[in-house]
Amino acid sequence: MKKISIALIAFLGFSLCLNAQDFQSPELDVNGENELFNRVESHLDLKSANELVYLIDSIHGYEMNTESAWEGTYKIDRTYDEQGNIIGSLEKVWDKDAGAFLTASNTVWIYDSNIQERDYSLKWNAESAAWDSTTFRLYTFDGNRNKIKRIYYPWNTEANKFEALLLTYYKYDTNGALVQDSVLKWDAESSTWNNYLLITYEYTEVGLNAKQLTQKWDLTTSAWINSLIIEYKYDENNLYIEWSLKKWDITSETWIKYLLRTKTNGANGLIEEQLNQMWSVSENAYSSTQHNLYEYDDFGNLIEYIYQKWDNTNSVWKDDSKVYTFFSQHNKTDAEILEMESQIKVFPNPAQNELSVSGIEEPSTISVHDINGKLFFQRNVNSEITTIDVSNIPVGLYFLEIDNKLQKQIVKFVKQ
Repeated sequence: MKKISIALIAFLGFSLCLNAQDFQSPELDVNGENELFNRVESHLDLKSANELVYLIDSIHGYEMNTESAWEGTYKIDRTYDEQGNIIGSLEKVWDKDAGAFLTASNTVWIYDSNIQERDYSLKWNAESAAWDSTTFRLYTFDGNRNKIKRIYYPWNTEANKFEALLLTYYKYDTNGALVQDSVLKWDAESSTWNNYLLITYEYTEVGLNAKQLTQKWDLTTSAWINSLIIEYKYDENNLYIEWSLKKWDITSETWIKYLLRTKTNGANGLIEEQLNQMWSVSENAYSSTQHNLYEYDDFGNLIEYIYQKWDNTNSVWKDDSKVYTFFSQHNKTDAEILEMESQIKVFPNPAQNELSVSGIEEPSTISVHDINGKLFFQRNVNSEITTIDVSNIPVGLYFLEIDNKLQKQIVKFVKQ
């Protein structure tokens, strides 16, 4: 459980810290996607002491209001398939005028044989009462299930379609460790992919993160130039205790200190506190800006995260925001999940007129719903291969549900 707790902490703390400091950097968060969180988040990491898998049901965010009371600001509800893969993340934000949580955004994931193929980000349009597309990511994996390619497509409202913007190639060493991200950016004028970012990774002798170097492509010199470097430190038990970020100064050609994060681990190896400090050039020293506190359940699941800001006037830490995370016990162990490689295939995907479903071994009920739950199709099937007419349903993303006496499976497909 330690692994996913650290991942979630890193993601939440990292995001909050950057937002608090108004520091926006494509090197650290390419188009809103935090790479660290996406790489380590896996259903196989969510393993508790009783060997059953725990999954995040929902995440609730709060802010400290002017009356020094916690006030709800957002909540995210997550859904999973039978293999423990996340398939939906619905976010709602609190509207004070309406006195209720209102739908804001949703992300849906599509898998092939338990490997993520693509994901879609959607934003709720209250005026039209419909989902507007915002981004689409397409993934490619090698035979070892390593992600080797990703294409990022933002939605072009004027052209009414997704248009490719960023292309990332991932390179691994002989041990399967990620050693390089190469990011290319699409140039519409020349219709070519051009160098954009290069991220290289170094590891300790025991395989822990040691350094992460980010370089930008310089169009003037046609060469890579340094941009950011992250360095990690560990204690004698190989627990992560320090993370430092430096920015490259082109004029002096030296690394300049920027952000220092130190962590305190408990006896169980889980992080109890985190301190973030920003480098002050004028004072030639680090100054405290953020303090985080963590609380876990009996299985080591991170259930509460409190973010504090430093009050310079009173020289004290003040609560600023917090996150509650709710977990549910999945009814499968990680070994069982690995054995549940879905034999059900849906093709073609995307589909235009007909959708074929193969691998159904038991008498089942097949149904098709849109992302709002509206039923478009339902039929009892008793054959291994079934063809569904989808020519009359609107273009969009749909859930195909296969339900029998043994289990229920949900597969996503796109109608073009």
